[in-house]
Amino acid sequence: MPGYRISSRTHGTIEVPASNWLVALGQGLEQLGVVANMDRIACESMPNGTILVRDVRTGAGFIVQPLDGSVTADAEAEEIFAAPEDTDDEATAQERRILPLVESVLKAASRGSAVQLALEAATQLVPAESGAVLLTERGGAMTFAGAFGPEAHKLREIAIPAGTGFAGFCVMRRAALSIKEPYEDARFCRAIDDITGYRTRSLLVVPIAVERRIFGAFELINAESPAGFDDGAMALLSRVSQALATRLGASGPVQG
Repeated sequence: MPGYRISSRTHGTIEVPASNWLVALGQGLEQLGVVANMDRIACESMPNGTILVRDVRTGAGFIVQPLDGSVTADAEAEEIFAAPEDTDDEATAQERRILPLVESVLKAASRGSAVQLALEAATQLVPAESGAVLLTERGGAMTFAGAFGPEAHKLREIAIPAGTGFAGFCVMRRAALSIKEPYEDARFCRAIDDITGYRTRSLLVVPIAVERRIFGAFELINAESPAGFDDGAMALLSRVSQALATRLGASGPVQG
């Protein structure tokens, strides 16, 4: 059976036996630990038989070369193919940063670990002093399933009545909110700050929802920027929240 060399600037190089280059690519990606599904790829065949493959979604590139001796390493091909990775636009670079974080939430071994991974993903994508995941229980009350930041440990035993605060509003209206001066808004639940001794200066709240199901609300508190949380921060947190909702909607552990 013929063999192929699969090369990537970011994942390394591996040689695999396979009947054709496409099968070799699939096996090589698995062995290199590339977890993202490549459902949209662009391919280019070079004159010397080298196949250049790019994942359209992430911009990741791979070089496939047969091991029958007919093709040697082509420095020119690698240079041409590497150039787009070096010139990724900002949107592509950001997507490549987001996808592994979202994938970790979707593939979490349990609901509890999904919450913690979602909080970690949020901290990497949106700088904030603290944050929390609130999940809706039977009867509508919301409890803190996970939190980080100063005084976060004081939230473990707190339950919020249905419709209370920005989180309650977010769940009832299925709306995302960015609030710069929460104390000036009648919807703000000051009791939480009173209990923790923490001062909320700015707040970002998005629903944890997917399709018609809503599980709770995701909050980030006190933005790093004095201007508060912008639309970009809201979009990023919404991506994480949707992944968390998808995982919470799955029953039992996730395989794979």
